Amino acid sequence: MQTVGLFLILAILSLISLYFLIKKMNVTNILGCYFLSNILITNTGLIINLNLKLTKQDPSSELIFWTQKYLS
Repeated sequence: MQTVGLFLILAILSLISLYFLIKKMNVTNILGCYFLSNILITNTGLIINLNLKLTKQDPSSELIFWTQKYLS
């Protein structure tokens, strides 16, 4: 449950930061930065999780489903 709370806090902070970004940047720049950051996060997660096997997950956890759903 603690992880869900942290996720919600980060989601709220990112939406608040979007308000300030729109004042300083146009929509094309924001979308480009968003897609670039998603590519970097996905690739980093795949390198750490699949290639280096630095993390272990419990297969019965529903957090894996939502994490993979969010990243893909």
